[in-house]
Amino acid sequence: MTDAQRSKIAAARAAGKTRKSIAVETGLGESTVAHQLSDPRTVTLLLRLKHRDRKQLESCWKKALDGLEKDLTAKDRAIAAMARGQLFRLLPLGDPPLLRIASADNSDGDFTLEELLQSYRKASMHG
Repeated sequence: MTDAQRSKIAAARAAGKTRKSIAVETGLGESTVAHQLSDPRTVTLLLRLKHRDRKQLESCWKKALDGLEKDLTAKDRAIAAMARGQLFRLLPLGDPPLLRIASADNSDGDFTLEELLQSYRKASMHG
């Protein structure tokens, strides 16, 4: 993978292109593009692009949120439903991924806080 190819992948992704279209443009396989999109070097290039255009992105973000807020109260139920879906996809942006811990063998009475809270939630929902 050359630096030029990696830069082209980053620029295409920043432009909103799919892995498939990036693969066609670069002549690489779709799986190669997928791997490169998670490569730290490519992610760094994407971050540089975002920082370069930060002011413009903030302006676009504000406009997109204003439009989304307007659509949430639309009389057309399809538009309002679509806006709710978009809102729920945007809410976790920037949040760290949820920690996934496999259930432990708690036959000896040990359990994690997560397991305790899940048991409490089930018990409170079922009476």
